[in-house]
Amino acid sequence: MKNHAQFTTGWALAYLFVVIFALSSFTYSIPEPDHRIDVLSVEYTPSIATHPDELINANWEPAAFPHHWGNTDHQNTSLDEAWYRVMMAAPAQTDKLLGILLPSITMNAAIFFNGIEIGRGGQFQDPVARHWVQPLLANIPATLIQPGTNEILIRVKGLHAGHGSLSDVIIAPQSELYDMHETIEFLRVGVVQMITAVLIAMGLLSCLLWSIRRQETIYGYFGLANLIWAVHNLNVLVRDIPIPTRIWEWIAYATIGYFGIAMMHYTHRFVGQCLPQREKAITLFMLLASLSLLTLPEDLFYFAAEQVWYLIVFILGAYVIIKLIVEGWRQKHNEIQALALCGVLILIYSAHDIMVFLGFDGWERGLYLHYAAPVLLGVFGSILIRRFVASVAETEVLNRELEQRVEEKSKQLEIMSRVMR
Repeated sequence: MKNHAQFTTGWALAYLFVVIFALSSFTYSIPEPDHRIDVLSVEYTPSIATHPDELINANWEPAAFPHHWGNTDHQNTSLDEAWYRVMMAAPAQTDKLLGILLPSITMNAAIFFNGIEIGRGGQFQDPVARHWVQPLLANIPATLIQPGTNEILIRVKGLHAGHGSLSDVIIAPQSELYDMHETIEFLRVGVVQMITAVLIAMGLLSCLLWSIRRQETIYGYFGLANLIWAVHNLNVLVRDIPIPTRIWEWIAYATIGYFGIAMMHYTHRFVGQCLPQREKAITLFMLLASLSLLTLPEDLFYFAAEQVWYLIVFILGAYVIIKLIVEGWRQKHNEIQALALCGVLILIYSAHDIMVFLGFDGWERGLYLHYAAPVLLGVFGSILIRRFVASVAETEVLNRELEQRVEEKSKQLEIMSRVMR
């Protein structure tokens, strides 16, 4: 009875801690430069103009950062481009070189200072350079700064019609902006690169363990899940994609669903359940649903992917996590509970990222799902390796027992043979 109470209390507190930790992580923000220069005004206009000279008759409207097209009339247009006009006063002190930092862009941007281009994130034609959470830094030549008011124009290319954003326009000394740029680059790109490398390594290791013990399919599904997650992370890491945007986007959408499929198969085997009919039905449904996205025209493709497909994937993820939670409490199993905790963290971060894609939250904090990978890898990896080592040890014991029995039988046969002679 005492052990039961300790088990219940301990894991209840662990669940509470994970939820509080996940929610509190959303409050973190990267420190801004100490000497940031305030802007006089911010305006915005949907436009397909490619140069400031083409904006003479533009209809500017006030805007504020972070700015998301989904919260404006832009979402009702067929345009996937917009311009921002930011006015700033010349700084009183001109001894420090200034720069402009765009912390996050959906998807690409070009920066003009007093009509002269000073920075560009890549190409604007398909496939468009993809920044997502990657920052864009541009230095302002001192010769371009005029006394009085200066104009900054920023051309932004969105993901698709009505889907784009600009988190902020930070003007400050170049040295301070460089530090902020490096911090953002490390947290949103460098860390994800390391996580992706570990996902690939763990995925290959798990597949290797499965190849050694083919009957243990749990290793194969865990390895497959890791490799699929690594492929999905490329959507954040790769700026200049080598294939058309539509195909790349489909891979990004599909892989998150395929990860859920692999984790479903893994979870069923981990909790000791055999549900072949359910697995076949869900797997077939998910595969057909993902492939059907390829048949849709562009406007329906993004609507179906973001409004329908993400909901389906979230439901599948919730099923897997609920399965772990229920079995963990029912079986009073510490390993299952540990996996369920990982699932809760993944579910919370997935919900955040879906809200970002749907426009209910901004890109300024970036995406969070990939940050749950180290916890998942640590828990899942240690459990699987421990189980594999125990399984090998058990096999060795059985082999030794078998060898002893064979040896004993051989001796008995030898004795009987002597007696018969």
